[in-house]
Amino acid sequence: MFKNLINYDYDNTLLSCGNMIESAMRRRDDLEVYRFGEIDPMDVDLVFNTEAKFARPHGKLTAWWDIEACSYRVMGEMGSDIVLAPYTYALEDYPDHAYFFPFASSPEFKYYPCDYEYDLMFIGREDINRNERVKLLNSLQSQPINFFRGNGYLRGEEVSRQLSKSKILLQRSGDAGGVMETRFFEIGPINVLAVDIHAGNRDDLEWAGVPDYHYIEYKNQYELLDKVRFYIKNDKVREKMLERARKNYELNHTYDVRVRQLLETIGYLKGPGLEKLYGKRKKWSEWAKD
Repeated sequence: MFKNLINYDYDNTLLSCGNMIESAMRRRDDLEVYRFGEIDPMDVDLVFNTEAKFARPHGKLTAWWDIEACSYRVMGEMGSDIVLAPYTYALEDYPDHAYFFPFASSPEFKYYPCDYEYDLMFIGREDINRNERVKLLNSLQSQPINFFRGNGYLRGEEVSRQLSKSKILLQRSGDAGGVMETRFFEIGPINVLAVDIHAGNRDDLEWAGVPDYHYIEYKNQYELLDKVRFYIKNDKVREKMLERARKNYELNHTYDVRVRQLLETIGYLKGPGLEKLYGKRKKWSEWAKD
């Protein structure tokens, strides 16, 4: 039986990426999963460390998942045996043995059947380095569309129930990095997602799915408004996009898939494993199941 020790702040990060990947590890019947203090790090096959900050022991084989990379890189962990980056950003800070390990969807986020109350919805933070996001949201509120803007919903069921009320959900990156964020994977299976796409995140987003096939892409507020107006009027086209998106997430972008790919990478399972971080990102059609 493969033994895995996972380390992050278990108690103060409810429903964090650490929680969700730990749950995926525990869903496998070929893994024994331990938390810090339950086993000596040298007695497991893999030590998996990530944020939020907690003990970061190293063992015979140690992986570091650098999930806050758009704000800061944890340089002290770049010497881990396996370094996992959630997107292609600040590549100069990563070693040659780094792998591409994006966020993923999780069962805690899902669609709750209800009548639509809104055409477009954004739920998320607007503080600190999110000035461009705030500009876009302010602009949308002045438009004749049924738009909901909010924050403060608990991750998981509460936010999923609210997001289920809108035909289209909005992603607008924060100003730091403009990367393929957790939101892309967490809320994408709920309803059709409109995603800001630009030079900094294009390669990653086109790896994850096909623009205007799995999700709506937009480059500016004018393109966003044109596409939102089209898709809210064309229910069958929008519903077909959502069907394709949900299938893509289920087959290619769950934490269960990510755990399997990590186990393939270290040789515990047979399979292609993760892509190396360096090099041109593949596009979805080159690798994905459909």
